[in-house]
Parts: sequence; structure tokens; C-alpha cells
Amino acid sequence: SVSKEGGLQKIEDSTGPTTTDIAAVSWSPEKDEFVVIGGPKRTVTLWVWSKHTQVVDRILQVESDGSRTGVRWSPLGSLVCLTSAAGQGGVEFFSRVADGAKPKLSKIGSVAGPVAAAEWAPDARHLATTTTAGAKPGLTVWSGLSGTQVQTFPFQGLVEVSWRPFEDPPDEITAEELAAAAKQTNAAPIQGKVE
Repeated sequence: SVSKEGGLQKIEDSTGPTTTDIAAVSWSPEKDEFVVIGGPKRTVTLWVWSKHTQVVDRILQVESDGSRTGVRWSPLGSLVCLTSAAGQGGVEFFSRVADGAKPKLSKIGSVAGPVAAAEWAPDARHLATTTTAGAKPGLTVWSGLSGTQVQTFPFQGLVEVSWRPFEDPPDEITAEELAAAAKQTNAAPIQGKVE
């Protein structure tokens, strides 16, 4: 439901309504799923909409330190980033994998630093973030596959970011591509089927 101020306040699933303060919501571009950041601890919840039953089900929750303020799905719906401008701030990268019949979010990596804005590149593999506070304000480009920094551009007062669209849709991200990125950063390989 939506409040008169325009904020989402309640999600009703098969177990009944859940009322909470919701900071951010983002629908997957490819699946009937959405991620919600909400509650006093800014808990991250993955929900799935069933066309058959016409209800949503809470699939999983990721606990938080209370600082998360934004969520963005990659254009293919296989990667998710969570951002924060509060406190130490930061960006966290997750892959959306299928573990049997249930989807899950597998953490790829995270980096500290306040984030004012974030936007996925049309290639579905890179994320640009802006930082207005801290020692190094500017634009940073990240690899969403490994959660590592690709390049930084210093700017003062940059609060928004967008990419030039591609003419052709991006190629699907494969499990092999994610595993190769994990090897480069010494991260744990991602298990499950990438969807």
C-alpha cells in the first residue's frame, strides 16, 4: 500500500500484512521479484510475486547495519547492488542465483564510502556511483561481477549519474563469467544457477 505522502508502508504476503517504514523498493527487470529495504534496521528482503496465487512471498532477508538506503537491479536482473549514503556508507554487490526452486542473493563483495547515486551500465556488468562526501568526491565505476573498483573520476558536487544506452541488448551473464571474476578477487565462487 502507499501512504498519502507517497511512501510504501505495507506489504501483504501469504502470512498477512507486514507494516514497516520502507526506504527503497526495486523490481527485477526479468522476474516477478522485488527487493525491499525497510524497517528500523533497514533489512533487505527479496519478495516473489506469484501470478497463480496473486500474492507475494518473502523468500529471504539479509540483515543490515541500518545504513542501506538504495537498491538497484542490473538490466538483466542477475545482479543487485545495495547502496548507502549514511554513516560509513558503501555499496554491496549480490548475484541473484537459483538454489533449487528458490532464488537467493549471494554476496559478491562490498566497499565502504558514502554513495549519493548509483546506476547500472547497459552492459549489465558495471555500476557507476557518485560520492559527494568524504575525502574523494566524484564518480566511480565498479565491476558488478567482482565488486571491485574499475576507475574513479574526481568531481565536486556530482549528485546524479546515467549511462548512454546501447543499441543492442547485453549478453546474459554466465556462471563461468561470475566464477572467473571471483577468482580474480579471491572471493568465494558463486554456487547455484544464474538466472
